[in-house]
Amino acid sequence: MPARDFYTLPEAAQILDVSQRSLLERLDAGEIEGERDPQSGRWKIPKHAADERVSAESSSEDASEKSQGESAEMLRELVDELGDLHRQVGHLRSRLDRARRAEIEERELLLAELAQEREGHRQERERADRLHAEANMLRDERNKGSWRRLFGGQD
Repeated sequence: MPARDFYTLPEAAQILDVSQRSLLERLDAGEIEGERDPQSGRWKIPKHAADERVSAESSSEDASEKSQGESAEMLRELVDELGDLHRQVGHLRSRLDRARRAEIEERELLLAELAQEREGHRQERERADRLHAEANMLRDERNKGSWRRLFGGQD
C-alpha cells in the first residue's frame, strides 16, 4: 500500500492537538493548508502542513516558556527595584523630617533673639526718652536762671 502524503481531518486534529471543529474553522479561514476530496468531500491536510504547524507550535511553546521565564525574572527585578526605591523614599522622608525639625528649632531661636532685641530696643528707647526729658528739664532750669540774672531775679 503506498504511503499517503496527507492526513484526514481526525488524524490532523489529533496531531495538532485541537478539536475537529477548530481545525475545520482554521481550514476555512486558510490558516492551515488543506483541500477537500472532490469525490468523498472529506478534507485532506498535507502532512508537511500539519508537521510544520506542529513544529511551529512546539517552538512557540518553547518561546512562550522562555518568555514566561524572562517575564518572571523581569518581575523579580522590578520588585527588587521597587523595594530599593521604597527604602530610598523612607531615607528621604527621614532626612526631610530632620531638616524640618532643625528649621523649627532655628526659627524658635531666631524668634527668641528677635524678642530679646526688641526688649533691649524698648529699654534703650525708654532710657533715651528719660534722658531727653531730663535734658529738657535742665535746659529749662538753666534758661530760668539766665532770665533771672538778666532781669534781676534771685536764684
